Amino acid sequence: MARLETKPLLPLGNDHSLHCGESYARRLLSIPREVIPLSLFAFGGPPAHLALAHDRFVYKQKWLTDERFLEVLSIASAIPGPSSTMTIAAMGLFRAGLLGGLLALFFWVLPGWVALTIAGFGAKSYLQDGFPMWLTGLAPAAVSIVVIAAIRLWKKACEDDTAKNFVASVSACVILATQGMSSLIFPGVMAAGGLTILLSTKCGYSQPPLFNDRAISSHLERQIGIHPFAGVLIVLSWLVILVLLEMYHPQDGGEHSLVSMFYTFYWIGSIIFGGGQVMLPMLLNDIVMAGWVSKEQFLIGLALVQSLPGPLFNISAYLGALIYGIPGAIVASTGLFGPGIVLFFGLLPLWERVRSNKSLKIFLSGVNASSTGLIVTSFFLLWDKAVHSNANAASLNVGSLDPSYDAYASARNLKFGNRSYVQLEPESVQSSGEK
Repeated sequence: MARLETKPLLPLGNDHSLHCGESYARRLLSIPREVIPLSLFAFGGPPAHLALAHDRFVYKQKWLTDERFLEVLSIASAIPGPSSTMTIAAMGLFRAGLLGGLLALFFWVLPGWVALTIAGFGAKSYLQDGFPMWLTGLAPAAVSIVVIAAIRLWKKACEDDTAKNFVASVSACVILATQGMSSLIFPGVMAAGGLTILLSTKCGYSQPPLFNDRAISSHLERQIGIHPFAGVLIVLSWLVILVLLEMYHPQDGGEHSLVSMFYTFYWIGSIIFGGGQVMLPMLLNDIVMAGWVSKEQFLIGLALVQSLPGPLFNISAYLGALIYGIPGAIVASTGLFGPGIVLFFGLLPLWERVRSNKSLKIFLSGVNASSTGLIVTSFFLLWDKAVHSNANAASLNVGSLDPSYDAYASARNLKFGNRSYVQLEPESVQSSGEK
């Protein structure tokens, strides 16, 4: 009995006793077996992704406990990047160490990445002259999903807190008023939102968020195979790359290249708090308005990525392929996914040392409130290209009210596309005849 009592509750190093003595190779091979089905059928955005991941990895496979899952989710939500993608990568990390985390990440992203890379190739040759008739309805359907995300995230981040609602509203107005200006405005607005909520909470004008005081186990670093010192080096590598890219600043001369593309996506990936929808106004500012792609091409990609399983960050594959083919898809995806994943792997072994900082959590709640304002901004920025007829407006309105979004995003987008096609065909034929 004494030996059982002194045995660690969590596995040490890569010898994961939590997994019933399974060999490392077997645990490693189980990752693609479990992640690939999830990546093929995970429709509905991050909430659905997280629910499916919890059901598969916690409830059925028991790769980690409920408490550990919530701790991982809290870390993923507190740093920039795709929270659902980082959480799923963590499933592999807890299953088979760092290599397992990278495998889970690869197979989670792969199906949607391949589909959107192919779509980017098609859009490059097929959308040069604007929307084809049969794709007319995809644009308003995509914008309707932005409306749904804005409403849901606003309610979640701001609730009934007057200060947070004020921060979100002001953030939206500032971004709308400064479109086309420096991309530094985005992190500036989010930082200002965090400081505003921090000060309002200290002064009693805003309610502090609820805190989870459960302590992370001291065996965490040995379970995931990343020492805290290695975590510091990983975080520093992210910062060094960001500083070097900022010093190079390849877009100063207005030239487009693979390096400038990587810089643009890496910068965006480093400042996204609050989910993939937050990056939409950033992509519009740094990709569309910078002349990389047209707004019509961007809207088609937005509709497609929200109609396919997997993370919204896969839009980087579409945009990269549209601009520079397969090398562009790889570079853009690495730039957008990279910062969040690097920070997540680096901060996970350090989380126990920072999670008790209540001021940091209050600040991050303000950043999230500000981020919802950015999502509202993207709706107004996309409206002018997506809605240019009564039929488009009708598709957007019905799409925003359709409760089937979570489970049937792909079918709904196609339904609205066909509906707009039928409604707009006579009008388009008449217009072309007049020309």
